[in-house]
Amino acid sequence: MKWIFFILFIITNLTIITYVITSIYLRFSKARDIKIREQIINFPNYHGLLEYYMLRAYTIIYQDRILVYSMEPSQLPKHEYENATKAFGTLVLKMVGPRITEELVSFYGNIDTLLFVITEYFNERYENDEIRKTNMNQIMEQDGISAED
Repeated sequence: MKWIFFILFIITNLTIITYVITSIYLRFSKARDIKIREQIINFPNYHGLLEYYMLRAYTIIYQDRILVYSMEPSQLPKHEYENATKAFGTLVLKMVGPRITEELVSFYGNIDTLLFVITEYFNERYENDEIRKTNMNQIMEQDGISAED
C-alpha cells in the first residue's frame, strides 16, 4: 500500500513539474513571437531610424575621409576605403546607442547581418558620389572625351 502512495506521489510531482516547465516555455516563446511580430510591424520605424543615423554618419565620414578624393576626382585607395567603411560602421553603432543596437541585432538576427546592411549602405552611397562623378565628367569634357563613351 505504501508503494502505491509513493508511486502516486512521484507521478503527481512529475506532472506538476512538467506543467510548470511547459507553461514557462510557452510564456517565453509567446513573448518572443510577440516581439518578432512587433518588430516586423514596426520595420519602417526601425529602418527609418537606422537610415537617419547612417546618413548622419556618412556625412561625417564623407567630409572627414572621402571629400578630398571626390574633389580630385579619384577613388579612395583600398586601405583608406576599408578604414572608412569600418569607421562608418562603428560610428553608426555608436550614434544609435547600445539599446537600439540590441533591438536592431535582434531584428536582423545577428551583428554580422546588421553590419552587412550598414556596409552596403556605405558602399552604395560611395559608388554614387555625385561630386566625384561631376568632377570626373568635367575633366573628361575638358579632355574632349564624352561621358557616355
